[in-house]
Amino acid sequence: MLKKLRLSGNALKIIACVSMLIDHAGLMLFPKAFWMRCVGRLAFPIFAFLISEGCRYTKNKLRYFLSVFILGLLCQIVYFIAYPYDLYFGILITFSISILLIYSLQFMKRSFFNNSKAIVKILSVIIFALGVCLAYIFTENYKVDYGFIGCVLQLFASFFDFSKIKALEKVDNLYIRIIAFCIGLLIYYFTSAMQSLDAYCLLTIPLLLLYSGKRGKLNIKYLFYVFYPLHMGVIAVISYFI
Repeated sequence: MLKKLRLSGNALKIIACVSMLIDHAGLMLFPKAFWMRCVGRLAFPIFAFLISEGCRYTKNKLRYFLSVFILGLLCQIVYFIAYPYDLYFGILITFSISILLIYSLQFMKRSFFNNSKAIVKILSVIIFALGVCLAYIFTENYKVDYGFIGCVLQLFASFFDFSKIKALEKVDNLYIRIIAFCIGLLIYYFTSAMQSLDAYCLLTIPLLLLYSGKRGKLNIKYLFYVFYPLHMGVIAVISYFI
């Protein structure tokens, strides 16, 4: 019975996309429908966790980063043209920062546990610390979707990603990563300025605990990349005409 209730990465991604659609439709078309914004709180935590999983399993780190960053950059160009006086950076920029931080964390962990030279270990710590500091400075000086905590939330799961670390492969466990991420999600909630709304993001915890750790039968890894600008464009057009 429990096996039938397990959710693949594809299932989680579809839930997040539907949640995001409802959220943005509520924001732009039905501003008085508070329930739509509540449903929308499911999207960010799910996508954030899947970003950490994507960094774990990707075979091409550069391509994975660029696929998120370039799409984010294109969306920002459109946004800046529409709202030239609002320096607001969307969720794809947040996730781009997260991916770079996860890569630097992976480099640091592997340099420490895979018998790298002392200079490499020191360099890895400097790179990771510098990355976190730059992310904090950037999010403090510009409006970035979900702020600094949105950039580092994924690190809670990635910290316990011990893939490709021989000394720790035996303690590499999916549920440890999920629980660590959920702890980060609780920190996000308690530090949120909109707790009455962001409380609903905690509803993603049982969904994540049902995650099977598998992608799913279909290859829909680019679903979010297509769906994000497409649904935003459609909602914007509808909003313009009504």
